[in-house]
Amino acid sequence: MEMENEQNLNRIPVIDIMRGLGIILVVMGHISCEPHLSCWIYSFHMPLFFFISGMSFFVAGKKMYIWKQVKHLLIPYLFFSILSFVYWRWFELPFREDTDVNAMEQFLNIFIAKSGGNSFLYNVVLWFLPCLFVSNILFYVCWRLGKYYIFSLILFSFIVGFVCSYFYPDFNMPFCLNQSFCALPILGTGYWIMSFIKQRSGILLARNYWMLLFAVSVAIMIVIYIYRPNNDMRMNIYGMGYFLFVVLSFVGIYFIYCLSTLLRFQFLLFLGMNSLLIMLLHEPIKRIVIKIVSLLLSLDVEITRSSLGLILLCTGLVISIQIPIVIFINKHLRFLLGKW
Repeated sequence: MEMENEQNLNRIPVIDIMRGLGIILVVMGHISCEPHLSCWIYSFHMPLFFFISGMSFFVAGKKMYIWKQVKHLLIPYLFFSILSFVYWRWFELPFREDTDVNAMEQFLNIFIAKSGGNSFLYNVVLWFLPCLFVSNILFYVCWRLGKYYIFSLILFSFIVGFVCSYFYPDFNMPFCLNQSFCALPILGTGYWIMSFIKQRSGILLARNYWMLLFAVSVAIMIVIYIYRPNNDMRMNIYGMGYFLFVVLSFVGIYFIYCLSTLLRFQFLLFLGMNSLLIMLLHEPIKRIVIKIVSLLLSLDVEITRSSLGLILLCTGLVISIQIPIVIFINKHLRFLLGKW
């Protein structure tokens, strides 16, 4: 989540609200086992963050860009990977049924960063950071070379993404390169759309002009919810094909954009400005919350994760628990997020 790439003075509220809505979907998607809801969320929630990263690239400062990416993505990745692994290895794994998991293999993958399969069992969301880092750096290099190279990179990435997802879905390259190639067309589109918006001041906040498209996007979102396409970027799974996945991702992204122009809540702004931290912290908290709720209601965990009402309850609890932690880290441990 290229969430900290721009300075606070340059933040655009609509983009932060999009992040806020997106991080709610991330938490909800990891809690849910309800097939319709899960498939709907997974059809666009991670592309949303790559798209936003492309939009943020346009407004971000370009000096020392690579070093900024190291600070804002790789340093949090390494710290929270090691922290998550230690918690998972000594406080969760001994009490889980999947004790045949190779803990050393999981630890080494922190530095190899292969996604897919049984990778990142200690904190499944961590694949996103090395993937975003690689995507941003590749895009930055081409941006420095010129627009022709950007177009060539996007086209090349689209072809590689299609080939990898269709012919080699189980072949996982280090540092999430598979996923990076699949993400670059979405990231590049975010950059181009932001360029268009900046050249035509005010279009970002326009509402009435886009209401027809919003209605169409809502209709398509309903179809996706009913149809339940099986998509998972981390696993290189595109149940409806990579091309259609990208197209429908843009529909979902536009749907979230329209909502973000309507839902101008400070709470969503807060979540958006802290979405990276919420993403990194929520997995272990989520597992504890689901277990406690299930015990209190005398329900099986799978039932808890399949009930829409309980999914919403657990999502609210997980986010609420994180708020004081987020405030504390932002105040006293900012260096963990590459802020110094």
